[in-house]
Amino acid sequence: MAFTVTNTFADAATIEAADLNTNFTDVETALSGLTTENLSGSAAITASQIADSSYGSVITLSMAGGVASNLTTGSFSLVGGIADGTARTYTIVGIESMLYLGTGGSEAVTTGPTFDLKWGDHSGGFTDIIGSSGVAIEAGNGQTKYTGFTSTVTTSASVPRAFVLDCTGALTGTLTDISSWQLSIMLTADIF
Repeated sequence: MAFTVTNTFADAATIEAADLNTNFTDVETALSGLTTENLSGSAAITASQIADSSYGSVITLSMAGGVASNLTTGSFSLVGGIADGTARTYTIVGIESMLYLGTGGSEAVTTGPTFDLKWGDHSGGFTDIIGSSGVAIEAGNGQTKYTGFTSTVTTSASVPRAFVLDCTGALTGTLTDISSWQLSIMLTADIF
């Protein structure tokens, strides 16, 4: 966009009110017509100058089919990653688990299973998000929220990284007609 301000005056020696008003109108028109395309690729615009410079994401680790057997034997692992492709730090804002009962489903849980939730990759190792001794989860057709875990994870531009959920202890009790179980990890990241 070319930014042009009128610079010829009615009286070549003296600027008049109408000339000044035309100048201001030219500047106002140019500024109100600015778009992203008018910004230089090297413009130093900080994230704080942008109304919302972050976005949220949810990673869901879930299983359907064999859920009751997996939870009561304590034998499963789930893996899920962030398809980012850049090195970026994500803040974990919450972790929830949910057990979904089918039609006529029921649960009578004495103790929930325990699990480890880790983040990392096979070449650089994994870091516990939820402690190495595991955390008991509550069964039921409702949500269980977790706190007290590592608050950030960082992706890599060159190495795929993932969340790994390992069951470390079996659920005790009975589960009937369970349709699915999932763990959701809510994340936010600064995109600039």
